[in-house]
Amino acid sequence: MSCPDLICQPLEVEALPLADRFYRSQGGKDRCRRHERVWVARRQGRIVAVARRVPLESHWVLRGVLVDEAERRQGVATELLRRLLMESETPVWCFALQHLKSFYLNLGFQCPETATEPMPTAIAGALAAYRRSQPGLLGFLRP
Repeated sequence: MSCPDLICQPLEVEALPLADRFYRSQGGKDRCRRHERVWVARRQGRIVAVARRVPLESHWVLRGVLVDEAERRQGVATELLRRLLMESETPVWCFALQHLKSFYLNLGFQCPETATEPMPTAIAGALAAYRRSQPGLLGFLRP
C-alpha cells in the first residue's frame, strides 16, 4: 500500500514529548528517552505512528511501534519502519508477537534460527525478560 501523503521523519530530542503524548493518546505507556532514535509518521501534520530504535549495549532494538487505531492496515507502519531501517547502518533486533511474524519478515527481518548472526547475550536476556509478561514474544534480526 502506498502512503503518498505520509511524512516519516526522526524527531529532534526537544520534540520527544510529542511522541510521549501520542503513546498516551493511544493508551500506551511507552516513554521516549534522549538516547533513543525516535521516528514519527505524520499525516496532515498530525502524528499517526511512532517507532523507536533503542540502544542495548552495542546493539539496536526496535521498540514502541504504535500506529493510531484509525490508521492501521493502511501501510503506515510499513512505511515508517522502512524509513527508520534505511537510516540504520548496523543490524536491528526486534521483539514481536506471533501474529506479526509475517509483517516483520516482509520488512527483511529474519528469525533467529535463520539469521545471519547469532542472538547476542544482551538481546537474548532482554527477550527472556519480556517473555515473562508476553510469553509468545518472538525475536527477529534485520541485518
